[in-house]
Amino acid sequence: MTAPIHRPAWPRRSVPRLRLWLLAALALLPCAQAAARPPGVGVSCKTAASLVYDCVFRLSDAKSGAPLSGAAFSVQPTMPSMPMAHNVRPVAAEPAADPGSYRARLTLEMPGTWNLKLLMSKPAREELHHRMDFGS
Repeated sequence: MTAPIHRPAWPRRSVPRLRLWLLAALALLPCAQAAARPPGVGVSCKTAASLVYDCVFRLSDAKSGAPLSGAAFSVQPTMPSMPMAHNVRPVAAEPAADPGSYRARLTLEMPGTWNLKLLMSKPAREELHHRMDFGS
């Protein structure tokens, strides 16, 4: 005859602690999502040559609105009206003189509405979009 297997019962006093930990974790979840808001983006571009544009990107902290310095990103233009028709390579943005400002020279293939995709690597990995009309 084999002896029955003894399984200890769940300690009843640890259940309230577990509930407390779960409630605390759920309460912090909206704070973590709010902290991860993407930066604000402002873009201005000037014509440098035919279909070549010197663009300035102004990044700001989503919470405070302060200029966002130390960012690293590239800009990839895509044309929403003609998906996959244009193959414009991403251009690395460089810091400009003003805090939170970055510049990049874009060479487009035709005038029209373009989506500027900002591929951020610093301060966090993000993909931001800004739609603009060029030469139309």
